Amino acid sequence: YMEWLLEETLINNKNLYNELIKYDLSAEERIVYALQYLCDKLEIESENGYQQIPKYINKIKMAKYGKISRKQLNEKIILLLDKEVLKEKKGRFYIKKSA
Repeated sequence: YMEWLLEETLINNKNLYNELIKYDLSAEERIVYALQYLCDKLEIESENGYQQIPKYINKIKMAKYGKISRKQLNEKIILLLDKEVLKEKKGRFYIKKSA
């Protein structure tokens, strides 16, 4: 029981830390961080160094994760595409796998 309790406490602390640190980042970094974290949690396989963002994560949800407006998100997406952190293929987004 003690081992299970310690394991669950560790997981809870990691999740809390990840939520808190997210707000110390710029909007662009928050979007990338949130999407990479989500893909890692869902254990999405990497294809050529990129993970496919789930279909249910649309631009409105991306903006919500990044705590920015939908209009700002469009600007940030263009920047992330230029930096090749984000890729778009056939209407689907792919995020560069976190290191």
